Amino acid sequence: MIQTLANSFEANYPRIVGLFKYEPSGKTVVHVYSNKNQFQKMIGRSTEGTYVAEENIIKVYTPSSFSNQKNEDEYTFQVIHEFIHAVIQQINPAIGQVKFLDEGIAYYVSNQLEAELQTRTNFADIPTFEQLSSPEYFDKSGHEAYFFSGTIVRYISNKYGVDALNELIKNPEQIEQILNISLNQLYEQWSEDLRK
Repeated sequence: MIQTLANSFEANYPRIVGLFKYEPSGKTVVHVYSNKNQFQKMIGRSTEGTYVAEENIIKVYTPSSFSNQKNEDEYTFQVIHEFIHAVIQQINPAIGQVKFLDEGIAYYVSNQLEAELQTRTNFADIPTFEQLSSPEYFDKSGHEAYFFSGTIVRYISNKYGVDALNELIKNPEQIEQILNISLNQLYEQWSEDLRK
């Protein structure tokens, strides 16, 4: 199990640091826990992974063995997702405060979004931009918040390019200036594109 996670991590490392044009200054430390209850008690919330910026450590729960390919993919995605948080929060710690960008970038770049889009066809309950901007939305909506945040990041990357996405990581408060569009216009274009 550890070797599987390590292989996936190493295979994705060059793609991720290349995309963000950033090379971490040191090795990335990953702590893997196989007891979910103990992990969540230690973290203090119901999650399967986290990046602890103050310690510069990724902490993930992973079962001691994978029961099938889908299960393996889920946990390898998780470690990659947390590594993306580590990279973008080292570029700009403030990105962690803009939840829809922080989680959306991690969900999109880890390829979790693409995997989900292969089976998902219903986009009926598109959240408002106010919901996406609220950390409480992530607490209440769980997976849906990650999915929709990933789709907006995918839209930004496809329409405005990776350079614009990298600028947003550095200056998330400048989203309207970087994209040269109002937040309302961005929301309308993204939600219309999602319904296509």
